[in-house]
Amino acid sequence: MGGVFGEGFGLMVTGMGVVFALLALLVLAVQGMSRLAHAVGGPPLAASAPGPAGVDGADTELVAAVTAAVTAYRKGVRQRP
Repeated sequence: MGGVFGEGFGLMVTGMGVVFALLALLVLAVQGMSRLAHAVGGPPLAASAPGPAGVDGADTELVAAVTAAVTAYRKGVRQRP
């Protein structure tokens, strides 16, 4: 009986070791590809322009319509048992 547990323990340790080694290899591969991408690619893109400071009149109507739709949906969901 002790031999079976010993073999099972050995198999478990071997399996965990293989998984750990493969995950470590995967981490190293991803880091290497990241460094390669940074070396090959140009400088990072900067934001071209900041977003609008305010909301236009047409956008205000759209925001109001979406807000009303979300509110109506939430009320309908809460009323269901």
